[in-house]
Amino acid sequence: MQSLLIGGVAGAGLMYLFDPVAGRRRRSLLRDKLLRSRRLVQQELDVEMRDTANRARGLFARLRTAFDRRQPDDEVIAERVRAALGRSVAHAVAIRASVRDAVVRLEGPVLAAEADRVRRVVRRVRGVRHLDDRLQIHEQPDVPSLQGDVPRRPLLRLVPAGRLALGAVSAVTLIAIRPRPQTPRGWFSI
Repeated sequence: MQSLLIGGVAGAGLMYLFDPVAGRRRRSLLRDKLLRSRRLVQQELDVEMRDTANRARGLFARLRTAFDRRQPDDEVIAERVRAALGRSVAHAVAIRASVRDAVVRLEGPVLAAEADRVRRVVRRVRGVRHLDDRLQIHEQPDVPSLQGDVPRRPLLRLVPAGRLALGAVSAVTLIAIRPRPQTPRGWFSI
C-alpha cells in the first residue's frame, strides 16, 4: 500500500512538471526557487562563518590582553568606558566620562535605578584604577537627556555564531534520536 501511495505521488509530480502546456514554465520556476534558496543559504552561512571567525579573533585578543600587565593609555580607557556604558545603560549619552591617569570621572544625570550598574560596569573596565563619581542621581526622568523611549533588546537574541551552533546541535540531536528499524528475532541484518 505504501509503495502504491509513493508511486502515485511521484507520478502526479512528474505529470505536473512535464505537462506539455505549462511544464516548461513550472520547471523554470522550480529551478529559480531552488537557485534562490541555495543562494540564501550560502549567504547565511557566509555571515555565520564570518561572525564565528570574528568572535574567535575577539576571544583570542581578550585572552592575550588578560596576560598583558601594561597599563593602557587614557584614551583607550575612555573608549572602553563609553563602549561598556553604551551596552549596559539606557541613557548612556547623558553620561560624560573623562579619564586622567587611569582615574575615570563620571558626570551627568542618571536614573537612580541605573546608578549602581553604571558604577559597577565602569569599575570592571580593564585599566580603571579609580572612579570619581560625580553623577547626578534622578528618581524620575525629569531632565531632557533621561527622557524618551529606549529600544529594549529582546530576551533571546541569537547572534549568527549562536544560530550556527544551535543548528548543528539540533541536527546532531535529530540524527542521534532517529528511530532504528527493528529486526525480528532470529533474523540478522547486514
